[in-house]
Amino acid sequence: MDNKGKILAKEGQNSIGTGYNSLIAGDVVSERSYNIDYKMMEQYITAVQDTSFQNDDSFVPPMCISALSLRGAIEDLKIPGGTLHASQEITFIKPVSINQSLSCHAKISSNTLRGDWRFMAIVLSVTDMNGIEVMSGKSTIMLPK
Repeated sequence: MDNKGKILAKEGQNSIGTGYNSLIAGDVVSERSYNIDYKMMEQYITAVQDTSFQNDDSFVPPMCISALSLRGAIEDLKIPGGTLHASQEITFIKPVSINQSLSCHAKISSNTLRGDWRFMAIVLSVTDMNGIEVMSGKSTIMLPK
């Protein structure tokens, strides 16, 4: 059955399981929404030990947005242990204010087997509450077969 462009996972729901063979380019594998408030910022800053953030900063660190978008995709895909994050390309289009709602979307752009490894490329897009894209990117992960 061709499920190109079919939404396979939303926050709290997942029909992917571990059927990675069935994923094809265009499949939406994650759709999540976040409101990045000061509490979430503090958790991120503590986790990455970022000392550059000042309490009077009004914008979210761009890598926080990237981390959230990729985390959603990884969780919704139910990626197993032993997976390698092989590459990532990110473009930050505009700054995001703290306390702004963001929508993170992830789609499969390729899914191939090479030897004992599955190479999966995921296209990421993050939009603000007005539907304007604030970040785009692509991550490639390697999963053991």
